[in-house]
Amino acid sequence: MSDAEFEYHGEVLPYFFHMYNLTHLNERMAELAIAHWWLATQLPTNNPDHGLEVGNVLGHYRRRKHTVVDLHEQAAWYQWNHQSVINEDMFVFVDRSITFPWVCSISTIEHTGAGLMALEALKMLTQPGGKGIVTFPTGVDEDLDRLVAACLPGFFDRACTISRCGDGWLQDDRPVVSEYGPWANTVAVCEWTAPE
Repeated sequence: MSDAEFEYHGEVLPYFFHMYNLTHLNERMAELAIAHWWLATQLPTNNPDHGLEVGNVLGHYRRRKHTVVDLHEQAAWYQWNHQSVINEDMFVFVDRSITFPWVCSISTIEHTGAGLMALEALKMLTQPGGKGIVTFPTGVDEDLDRLVAACLPGFFDRACTISRCGDGWLQDDRPVVSEYGPWANTVAVCEWTAPE
């Protein structure tokens, strides 16, 4: 494994580097690498455009045409999916009872002020048999931190934390909670499959 790679559940992934948001300096270099790997290998559908992202993150880095829900951030003119960004609260959107074959959220739910409810909402937005992935930094939302400290019980099929190690990231042997600032030092990565 080179200095430009890290391991996630036995997969060796290249770090994701991009000038937008200076990914080489923060958690985006690892969490976006995981998200792009997941979207390329784990989707339960042959149509990667038919899915939901909660929080407008992925479109800043790669061409995607999926639906995005983000209360605050409107799509930038350079984003390829700018017409599919819905500026609506995820808790209102979930009341529409629309579900998707895949759901992804990258470092967004910690900003809701209701992280555990946000996790439940993400799972409700996943259609039966569908899959989801969520990342969130520790040290921001106390309820999410308590869930991580309790080893992420019952919520997910697969969950771990990754922590900053020098200029890179390592998957932790057991879930870790650490302080946030100025960027994340530890990120929880959680995957699920919705019951049929």
